Amino acid sequence: MSSLIYVAQVVALAVNKTQSKLLEKKFNEIRSVINYSLTSFKERLEKEGLILSAEYLKRDFLKNRKNFHQFDGVPYSSINKTFNNLAIKIYSFRRNPKPENLHLFKLKNKNNYNKFYLKGDEIKITTRIHKRRSFIYFNGLKTPIKIFNALRFPNGHIIAAYFKKDCEKYYVSLLYAMTQEDFLKSHTYKFLNTDKAIGIDLGLKTAITISCGLAIDNPLHFKKSLIKLKKMNIKLARKRHPRSKGDTTKKSNNFVKMTAKLRKFRRKIFNKKEDYLNKVVSVLIRNFAAICIETLDVKELTKKKFFARKNFDICFAETLDKLKKKINLINGRRIVEAPMDYPSTKLCVKCDHKKENIKLSDRIYECTNCGLKIDRDLNAASNLFKYMKKMIGYGSSKLNNEEFNKLEKDLKINKIQYNFVELPNKVTNYPRLINQSNKAKISLSNI
Repeated sequence: MSSLIYVAQVVALAVNKTQSKLLEKKFNEIRSVINYSLTSFKERLEKEGLILSAEYLKRDFLKNRKNFHQFDGVPYSSINKTFNNLAIKIYSFRRNPKPENLHLFKLKNKNNYNKFYLKGDEIKITTRIHKRRSFIYFNGLKTPIKIFNALRFPNGHIIAAYFKKDCEKYYVSLLYAMTQEDFLKSHTYKFLNTDKAIGIDLGLKTAITISCGLAIDNPLHFKKSLIKLKKMNIKLARKRHPRSKGDTTKKSNNFVKMTAKLRKFRRKIFNKKEDYLNKVVSVLIRNFAAICIETLDVKELTKKKFFARKNFDICFAETLDKLKKKINLINGRRIVEAPMDYPSTKLCVKCDHKKENIKLSDRIYECTNCGLKIDRDLNAASNLFKYMKKMIGYGSSKLNNEEFNKLEKDLKINKIQYNFVELPNKVTNYPRLINQSNKAKISLSNI
């Protein structure tokens, strides 16, 4: 029997006024539970210096629940999930109990907390085939809520549902448990049964450079929207609002409207970036059996002035996290992480000579030992591939015509911007290097 895997899908909800009022009521109930427990935690911490456990706070809440009418409609599953999340915060605070870490226990309001949790057996999803619409129902609703998007896993077993509100819109995240066979059937594009392996290098100039000679560009959604974002922030600053911490000036209606517009625009940028990353990661996993990635210290990189803003578009950490999570859902797919001290950029892919004095501005790697001139990112990706081949003992990144056509078709279907790594003319006399005029020969794997 195949093991179960867990996948989630976020879908939008089309709610009417009555349904939105009920959802807002549920959000308020959960916020009341959280704020009650946070207040108890802070009081005991300030008076007695005790760090109460989440289990103690949960027992205290259940004991005093009858005294507060606003807790009557809160299901036990939501309460249990709330205190489980609180336990994580208390654990991190115990490891580092400093006053500045008390921001973890800030009271919740409408602006920073609009979500609640239900178990899979507490909701019901029905589908009207003739209208191709799905509806979700839970206790308290008079009419089921229409689901705006199509459900990707109709045969999956729903374990949990997370309802949330973001930018005045309502969503539900459905967590499914299913077999791998059902998961693969839900994809229109089939995963290739292949043994091809690649190394990928994340860079500033191109988002991802692959050892097979392909470079995936970054559309730079944040950078392109930066001018409009600045103008909106300037307009927001001109509206009447509190200018400092102790200022009692009331926020004007125009300030509130402009804040909502700005939040929607930021969410739009985030959604574009997230969608593009998901597509790129899915294409790589579908077409290659093994992927080697580098281990990066992103926190140290963000301290550098030139990198901090670019990180919004480049998303090193998010790309690596998505690769690790998604590749584990598919049997026959592997991911190898090169250690942080592995000098993939400094090593020559041909002779393994290590070049110490290489700058970030040097886009062409020139080996002082063998004279090889090659694109810097392609050299790093090829070194990562060589490292992975030593570790797992199989794989080749040399694509034939059929495999390359499938990869190119997949990239075009998902509207992913890509190009081929350009190399100096001196390199073309090496037979296995990429030659842009011949797309079939795009391997650096065996140099």
